[in-house]
Amino acid sequence: KIEVEDQIFSIGSCFSTEMTDLLKEGQLQTFNNPFGTLFNPFSINLAISKLHNAEFYEEGDLISFNEEVLSLDHHTSFNTRFVHQTLDKINSQIEAGNQFLRTTSWIIITYGTSYIYEFLPKKKLVSNCHKIPAKYFEKRLLTHLELTDAIYETVVNLKDIAKEDVQILFTVSPVRHTKDGMVENNLSKSKLITAIHDILPQFENCHYLPAYEILMDDLRDYRFYKEDLIHPNNQAINYIWEKFGNAYFS
Repeated sequence: KIEVEDQIFSIGSCFSTEMTDLLKEGQLQTFNNPFGTLFNPFSINLAISKLHNAEFYEEGDLISFNEEVLSLDHHTSFNTRFVHQTLDKINSQIEAGNQFLRTTSWIIITYGTSYIYEFLPKKKLVSNCHKIPAKYFEKRLLTHLELTDAIYETVVNLKDIAKEDVQILFTVSPVRHTKDGMVENNLSKSKLITAIHDILPQFENCHYLPAYEILMDDLRDYRFYKEDLIHPNNQAINYIWEKFGNAYFS
């Protein structure tokens, strides 16, 4: 169970941020998304690996676009007009994230999609396209093996750096990626759920919070969504939060 003195680290889609905001309101020590919002298991695994190794970014890891210096592994909130400023923002978060993870007892990971984009000029899988023209990217689904490998490696790295009895809680974001298409979104989410459930039995300290299922099957009504009919509204978030609290708070 989560105790008042426990530190909680969270990473992933905007749903992990919603949960962290509620934990913060309860005065719990939290650290959320040191790379900004991330959606797929490959990108989240890359971020965890960099945090685990305290591996700093250098100028060669960045690109320039639209008079901004940015990292394709990070959210747009890290973009600045100068190389040193972008690097300062990125590396200070890596340092802080590494320190926090060492004393963390709970980790919440929220996956949003199985889709990933490859940045063709660098032949590199990216976390964020930063509104760079689509012709520079190729979109594809991660394979089942890529998904399970990424999740497995994430767990191994977290077990290594965090407290001995660290508990890892996986969720799949209930936010539907309608821009991919409804069929594609279902395929993407089902691949995530399958991959997580393949990994769970291999580790005693891994759990699954059915946030996606609660919204889809328990609430299943548009009155629980914001005006865009994609994101859960406060009522839905508080409902899932209550279920989470009943299950995991001491």
